[in-house]
This record gives sequence, structure tokens and C-alpha cells, in this order.
Amino acid sequence: MSYIKPKHVVSLIMLCSMIFLISHVNGNEWLANASRAFIVPLFAVLYFINSREISTYFSLFLICYSISDLISIVGFKLNLEWEYYIGNALYIVAYFALAYEILRSINMAHILKHFKIHVFVLIILNIYVNFVLVKFQPNYFSGTDFTLELFYNIATLILVSVSLLNYFYRDDNKALMLFLGSLSIAVSEVIQIAYYYVIDKSDSNLLNVSYSLFLILGFYFYYSQSKLEYEEVLVIA
Repeated sequence: MSYIKPKHVVSLIMLCSMIFLISHVNGNEWLANASRAFIVPLFAVLYFINSREISTYFSLFLICYSISDLISIVGFKLNLEWEYYIGNALYIVAYFALAYEILRSINMAHILKHFKIHVFVLIILNIYVNFVLVKFQPNYFSGTDFTLELFYNIATLILVSVSLLNYFYRDDNKALMLFLGSLSIAVSEVIQIAYYYVIDKSDSNLLNVSYSLFLILGFYFYYSQSKLEYEEVLVIA
């Protein structure tokens, strides 16, 4: 890893992003999906070679997400059913791992004492958003598929909520980067749902590009926060 320079990895990320955009415009969906699938693994490489301290759960998040993205290349080409289940399960593990990484550094007693209304509103909002997301796709899933999609949505919403509470609690740049990263990922997931289940495929080019751009932006924020340290929290009794 010592022979890999961060600037080279950044160049590869930019190259994959350009290949994705060009391939998508030209209608080469396999190359577009393949190039996009390498972007998150490259962010993971950038994190591992350029960070002094490696976080266990953040690493688990990056590894699970990267593996799922790479598996999607094979699944897209061969139309394998198992790729859907394994890939989504890995995404769920990734989101819960990052949510736990954030949550374990928060003083929950302080949160529950000083942000009761915020927590209550977030719970209600999460229930409502999850209901809306499930309502978007009632005819597409049943049984195991529905359960998997439900947990996927829950994991995404929990990650955003925990990131927001972390920002309320800390109010510093690292917490802000984490929240912006999680929010960007959540927006990309909502766009992806619209792409697959709501919008007619003939009008979906902009959605597909927007999904990928928000995904890249999210991981840029995640990488940026890994270079920062939390500021000391002044706990008010």
C-alpha cells in the first residue's frame, strides 16, 4: 500500500467518474455501472493509505459497501439472483456499522435530556418516510424481498438520524461532514428508488446520473471527515 500515492487514487476516482458519465450518455450501461462500482472501493483505498488511525467500524462500512458494489458488476452482467440478496445485505451491514461507529461516541444521556423533541420528531419522520418508501414499491416485493427492502430503508434512515443527532451533540466540522455524507447517501437512495420503481425508464437518465453524483459526494464527505478530529464537547448539566 505504501507504493500507492493518494493523488493517484484521486485521479482514478475522477477517471471512473468520467467514464461513468461518458458511458451513460453513450448508452453503454454495463461500462457505466462497472466504472461506478469502482468508485467507492477507490475511496476505501484512499482512506486506508492516507489515514493515521483506522476506525474498525468505519472500515467495516467501507469494506462491505465496496464488496457489494463490486459484486454488482457480476450481477449486472450475468443477471444473478443471489447478487441482489447478498449485495443488499452487505449494504445493510455497512449502514448499521457506520451508524454504530457514530452512535458509540455520543453521550445518549445528554441527547435524551437536551434533545427530546428532536429525537421524537426524528422517530415520527423516520416512520413516515419508511411508510412512503414502501408505498412506492408495493407491487414489486413480497416475502423475503419486502423484508430485505424494509431493513434497507430502516438502516439508511437510522444512519441519517444518528448522524444528525451527532451533529446536534457536537456541532463541529467532523460531525457536519458525517451528516452531509449520510444525507447525500440517503438522497441517492431515494433517487434510486424513483429510478427503479417510479419514473418511466425513458426519462430516467438524469436520475441515474444524479444518484451517482450524490453517492460520490457522500463518500467525499465521509473521506473528508476521516481527516478531522472531534472537538471536545462541553456537557451542560
